[in-house]
Amino acid sequence: MGELAVDKHVQYIISVEKRKDSFESVVMEHLRMNGAYWGLTTLDLLGRLNAVNANEVLSWIMKCQHESSGFAGNVGHDPHILYTLSAVQVLALFDKLDVLDIEKVANCILWLSAFLHVWPEISSVLALRNSSFGEVILIPISPNVQIAPKIITLKQITTQKKY
Repeated sequence: MGELAVDKHVQYIISVEKRKDSFESVVMEHLRMNGAYWGLTTLDLLGRLNAVNANEVLSWIMKCQHESSGFAGNVGHDPHILYTLSAVQVLALFDKLDVLDIEKVANCILWLSAFLHVWPEISSVLALRNSSFGEVILIPISPNVQIAPKIITLKQITTQKKY
């Protein structure tokens, strides 16, 4: 069996990040945080994390953070629990978890994950809220499910029992 062509893999991962104007990149820009996680983790496993400019990566990640402390898939998108996880994992790769306000990020993760406890039968919800985590209007976005929107508060979310 042949050896792994590490340099070619590294070159490909770097080239994907550089093609921001391609059709594929544009239609998947909202997933960029996850792509960054997988690409950077691959580089780290190959022992080549230094192939990227860590300061540029960290700067971009912090631009994806919302005032709620959650992270979006890219600049200008909404925060999501999956992108928040990927952002925290990338920060851990670079040993930069100290840039986070851990309590705020934890509260945001609690808030983002609360929808699974409030409505376990709904796979996605649109949440209309104010930035201080006050009242939240949850609108289900699931095919073939007819459920009226709910209004909840952070207190209700934090006291929900897990199923």
